[in-house]
Amino acid sequence: MWRPIQRAFNIKSSTPSNDFSLRQKHELAMYEYAASQDGVVLVAGHTHHPVWEGLGFEQAVEAAMQTRGVRPQADEAWMEEQAAGAVDLPGNQPSYFNTGCCSFSDRSITGIEIEAGEIRLVRWEVFAQPVRMALFTASLRDVLAAVAA
Repeated sequence: MWRPIQRAFNIKSSTPSNDFSLRQKHELAMYEYAASQDGVVLVAGHTHHPVWEGLGFEQAVEAAMQTRGVRPQADEAWMEEQAAGAVDLPGNQPSYFNTGCCSFSDRSITGIEIEAGEIRLVRWEVFAQPVRMALFTASLRDVLAAVAA
């Protein structure tokens, strides 16, 4: 009943997508749950903030730069939008992934793809034709082996 009232009167609710404190609590709880379960990889959504291998997006970018010298190919404005309300996660296990968002201000979306033995965080930009970019990629076998250990 509450949801129709919110819509009718344009009442904003406090959700992890727009409340950075709630987002941090939610993402930390999701990470801790997944990391505490043997052999579990949790793929979730809801916070509108991509998480890769148990790291907040900004942490994942830094890790990619340190380990592979590669930064995701995305425009700077979008990357800055991801830095807003940054959530730092422990990242000790690659057990938690978050799909991100389907309503970024530039109309792009992010999601998790699992296909051909890989897991990927992808971003779709909307131009005349949609453009898909793989921001991060990992071997699904490696991820599963890391959480089973």
